Amino acid sequence: MSFRTTLLFLTLLISVSHELYTQGSSPLIFIYDASKSMSEELNGQTKVNLVNEVLTNVVSAIPEDRSLGLLAYGHRKTKDCEDIEWLASPDSMNKDEIVTALRSLSPRGNAPLGRAVANALKVVNEIEGGATVILITAGIETCGGNICEVVKDQGYKGAKFKFHIIGLGIEKMNIDALRCSTIFGKGQYFEAGTTTSLYQAVNQAINATVDQPDRNFSIYAQKNGELIDADVNITGMGDTTESITLRTFRDTAKVYLTPGSYNIDIKPFDDTHVESIVLQNVSIPEEGKVERSVSFGSGKLSVSSTLNDLPWDAEISIIDIQDKSKVASGRTFGKTPVFEMEPGTYHVQLEAMRIKGERSKVLIENVIVGEGDSSHVTHNFTTGKLSIGTSSPQGLIDATIKILVPGKDNSVASGRTYSSPASNPTEFLLTPGEYDIILEALPLSGKDAEVVLSGIEVVANKKIEKVHNFEFGRLSVKVSNSYGPSDALVKVMDKSSETVLASGRTNATESGNPRDFLLTTGQYLIEVSETGKDESSKKTFTVEIISGEEVVREITF
Repeated sequence: MSFRTTLLFLTLLISVSHELYTQGSSPLIFIYDASKSMSEELNGQTKVNLVNEVLTNVVSAIPEDRSLGLLAYGHRKTKDCEDIEWLASPDSMNKDEIVTALRSLSPRGNAPLGRAVANALKVVNEIEGGATVILITAGIETCGGNICEVVKDQGYKGAKFKFHIIGLGIEKMNIDALRCSTIFGKGQYFEAGTTTSLYQAVNQAINATVDQPDRNFSIYAQKNGELIDADVNITGMGDTTESITLRTFRDTAKVYLTPGSYNIDIKPFDDTHVESIVLQNVSIPEEGKVERSVSFGSGKLSVSSTLNDLPWDAEISIIDIQDKSKVASGRTFGKTPVFEMEPGTYHVQLEAMRIKGERSKVLIENVIVGEGDSSHVTHNFTTGKLSIGTSSPQGLIDATIKILVPGKDNSVASGRTYSSPASNPTEFLLTPGEYDIILEALPLSGKDAEVVLSGIEVVANKKIEKVHNFEFGRLSVKVSNSYGPSDALVKVMDKSSETVLASGRTNATESGNPRDFLLTTGQYLIEVSETGKDESSKKTFTVEIISGEEVVREITF
C-alpha cells in the first residue's frame, strides 16, 4: 500500500471509530460474498483481495464494545445453494477472530443472495434494537432467490434493520434489482471499484446505522437523465456547525442533519472539468424530510472537416482552455460526430488524415458550448498534389524522399519511390506553400547521390510533377597479389576534399572480388589497402565516372 493510500486509510479510520462510538451500539452485520465471482479482477486486483484489505482495516478500527457479525456464502462448495455460514455471530466482540475468518475465505461457489439475506434478517429479528446489515457482493443471484422480495417481506413483518449493499463491478443492467432491496431496507446502494471508493462506501454504510435518527435529508445527482457518482460536502451555517462529506455512488445519498441551515456543494466525482453546484441556505426543519436533486447539464458540440470542400477524415482533440488538457477526442471519418460537453469554452484541434504540410493541423480557438445548446465547428483543408519520380538513363531508380518547409529541419512528409512504376512516381497531398525536397538515390554513392530541389511551390487544387534523373556509372575494382584474389579495403573519396563517400572490401574470394560501386558522374580518388598490411603499402588512383559507362581497375600488390 502506498504512503498516500495508507494516510487516507488512517484518516478515514479515525473518522469511522469516532462516528461509531458516538452513534450507538447496535450490531453491524457484514454479509460476505465468497462466490466464484469474487475471484475476478477489478482494476488490477482480485475482488476478494480488495474486500479483505478494506474490511480488515475497518474491523480493526471499530471500538471493542461494538458487536459485529460476519455471514459468508459460496466459500466451501462449488455448487451448493445452501453454502451459507455464520463465521461470527452478531454479538461477537472478538475482532481478531473476524479478521482471521476474512483471510481464510476462498471464493469458489454459488451466490444465494436471497437466502443469505433472509438468514441474516431472521437473526436480526431476534435482536432487541435491530441491526445494520451490509452486503458486499461481486455478482448477482445464482440460486433463484429474490433479494428485493426478501427485504420487503422482512420489513413488512416488523423487523428493525437498515440494509445497505456495496457492489463490486456489477453490470448496470443488474443493479436495479439490488437497489430495490436497499430502498425497502432504508439503506443505500454503493458501487465501488477501487480501494478508495470501497473504503468510502463501507465508511458511509457503517455510519448510517439502524440506531441513528431517521435520515431527514437526501440528495442525488444526475446528468443527461442518469444518476452519477458525486461528492457532496455539507456545511452548517450560523449556530449549526455540523460538517459532513458524502458520496452518492450513483444512488440517493441520505443522512441525518441537525435542524438548521446548510450550504451543500455537489460535484461530479473525479471530474475536474465540471463546476460544482452549490445549494445555499438549505433549511432542515425540526420535523419532516428534505429532498434535493441536482442536474449537471451539458451542451452538444459537432465537428466536421472537409478537403477541397469534400468530406474528409480528421482527428479531433477538444482541449480545456484553462489547463490545456484534452477532455475529448475522436475522428470525423468524413462525417460529423457530436460530443456531449460540459458548458464552457474550448479549443478544437483538427488534424487531417493523409495530408501533409504545416497547415494539415489547425486549432479553432474559444469555441463556446452553452448548456442545452448545440455548437458546430468545421474546417476546410486545401491541398495540392505533388508527384515525385526518380529515374536514370538505365531506368527507374529507388530513392528516399524528404519534404521540408524552407528554413526548418524537421520534414513534414517522407516516402520512397522504389524502382517500380506502381510507386514511382510517388504522390503527396500537401497544404499549399513552398517546400524543399531532398532526394537520396539508395543504390548510388557519390557527390550527387543526394540532391535538393528547392522552392517547389504547391498550389491548391493543382498537381505539380517533379522527376529527377540521376546520372551514374559503375566502378569495378579487382585486387590481387601473388597468391590470387586479395582481401582489401577500397575507399571512394571526393577528389578535391578527400572526403570518403563510399567504401567496401574485395574479399579474398572471386565471389566478392572485384568490388563494384555505383557512382554518380564525376572525378574520384580511390584508395586501396590490403587488410593486415602496413599503411605504407596502400595504393591510390583517380577515375572519372561517365554516365552509363563502367570503369574497371585491377590492383596488384
